[in-house]
Formats: sequence, structure tokens, C-alpha cells
Amino acid sequence: QILKDDQKFLFSNRGYKDIYDYLTVIEAFNKLDNDEIALVLAGSDGQPYFKKLIIDKIKKSKLNHKIYTLGHLNKDELKILYKKCYGYISASLHDAGISTSVAEAMASGAKCIVANNSDNNFWIENNKNGFLFENKNSEDLLNKIQMIEKINKLQLIELNSKKIDQNNKYENEMNKMEKIYFE
Repeated sequence: QILKDDQKFLFSNRGYKDIYDYLTVIEAFNKLDNDEIALVLAGSDGQPYFKKLIIDKIKKSKLNHKIYTLGHLNKDELKILYKKCYGYISASLHDAGISTSVAEAMASGAKCIVANNSDNNFWIENNKNGFLFENKNSEDLLNKIQMIEKINKLQLIELNSKKIDQNNKYENEMNKMEKIYFE
């Protein structure tokens, strides 16, 4: 256990690859003027040179004592972190549809802050069930982190559960595929 039970933290688990843009997340976090919040980054090693770049950036950070890096997490560990996090961040530079991690975070009731690209604006309605920020824009991301308190958690859970059930439920998607396959 790296965090105290009552520790507020931002969480991102996309992975240590340049496409997931942890550098922008770290830049925004370094500008955050809030001593109560930590940052937890997780994911498989991905690109070793990029993970080294991330680690070097963290070491040079004024808030390096509040940034934690984890490796691959199992589904039970992820559920705990999604539910406990102050906010979930996906800074991916592009996705194909909704990413699994964003869908899991939404379904778990996490307050999501997601890069505004690909189909993300279909899933996240800015300032309603989460926040969208401009790719590679640490100032915009910082602004959204600072606004996270404004989202009503209960309303968020209801909106996101409905959105995921209607548009990303496994059974529904498989039924659509069966119709295509058997037509």
C-alpha cells in the first residue's frame, strides 16, 4: 500500500508508452497547487525508453514525493483504485472507440478527465459526466483537475452507468455482431 487510506489521488493506468502521454499528466500535476492530492501512474512497461523518460521527469519534479509509479495491475487492484481515486485521467493522444480503462473508470464511478479526441466526446459530456481537455495541453488538463469537485458523484454514477450499459455492454455488442454474422 503506497497511499494512506484517506489520501486523495489522481489515477492514470494507460501505460508507459508515448501515445498515452503521461508527460502532459505530470506537467499538469506539477502545476497543481494542492498539497492534499497525489498522482498514481500505472501500466505495463510498454516502451522502456519512454518509461525512463517518465521516471526522469518525475525525479526532476518539485512534487516527486507525491507521484507514484506502478506496474501492471490485476482487475481487483484496478477496481479499488478506480473507486477510491479523486479523478481518473486518460491523456491518450488517440483511441479507437472508448478505451477499456475509460469504460472501467466510468462504470466504477470515477470522475474522468479525458483527452478530447477520437470518440471520447461521445462518452464524456464536458462538465456533466466528466471533463475533456485538449491533447498535450497541460494548462487545460490542470484547469479540468481543478474543476473536478464540481461534479456530483451520485449523478455521475447514474449518467455513466446508463451510458456504458446502453453503448458498451458486452452482451449488447455481441448481439449486434451475431446479427451481422448471421444475416
